[in-house]
Amino acid sequence: MSSISPFTDVIRIESECAGKALEVSVAAPLPGAADSPSRLLYVLDPMLNAALAIDLARAMGRDRHPIAPLTIVNVGTPIQSHGDYVSYMFRTRNGLLVPPEEGINDSIMANVPRQPAAEADRFLGFIAEELDPLLRSRYELAAEPAGLFGHSYGALCAAYALAEQLPTFDRYILSSTGALPDRAMLKRLCDARPGSLTGRVFLGLGEFEDACAEEYEGDLGVTWHRLCEALAPARQPGIALRTGLQAGHGHGTAAYINLAHGLQWLYGSSETSPSAHHPVEKTS
Repeated sequence: MSSISPFTDVIRIESECAGKALEVSVAAPLPGAADSPSRLLYVLDPMLNAALAIDLARAMGRDRHPIAPLTIVNVGTPIQSHGDYVSYMFRTRNGLLVPPEEGINDSIMANVPRQPAAEADRFLGFIAEELDPLLRSRYELAAEPAGLFGHSYGALCAAYALAEQLPTFDRYILSSTGALPDRAMLKRLCDARPGSLTGRVFLGLGEFEDACAEEYEGDLGVTWHRLCEALAPARQPGIALRTGLQAGHGHGTAAYINLAHGLQWLYGSSETSPSAHHPVEKTS
């Protein structure tokens, strides 16, 4: 991960919480871009999203209506070879990103040999208990909770953090959340006691993933509609929710648009009050 982007530090940590070596890249705002401590955004599943998140955050920080300065922290495992990458995509990420209550049982991953145990609780414990204090001791960061961005299984992990209500995080970008309709994570959020959840949430989906679309790709669209209902302020007034249905995009590209809209919603200069609700929007 050391060549992802300029002005990026790479740290390897033997994590007690996760029980394995983890690799973290820390991309501060570009020189001259910040006149105050930057906010912290953790990116899950960095092999898919690391460069995307760094480049977008830096570009949007220079826009006509810039977002707040962000330090982008990508959290994953060391990748040094093609074999490492293949193992990560089909094995390691499942252990890191899937909550224990889910189990690794979807049709895509269930038949992959040598699956790890689902341990998103330990992975999030590493971020909250080991990594976050370390970064705040080394870098000049704003004294406020961090954000989480995840796509697919990464969004499943971020949704788990939302359900856990860890004080380390208060903002979430959930892109094409990989919690299928019959899965425990979706049920947990849908069954959460009304008024028990807080945070600012951007909940995004690609148009071709929508259960109402002609070219419907799968069950993630069903999940999205159920999460829109479960997190709506009428049920969870402590959640500031914005939703986005990205026209012309499917699972492979929705992350790009969801992240851009999520960054603007969570960190833009036109932030609305925490109680604001935005209904489902179709954006291009």
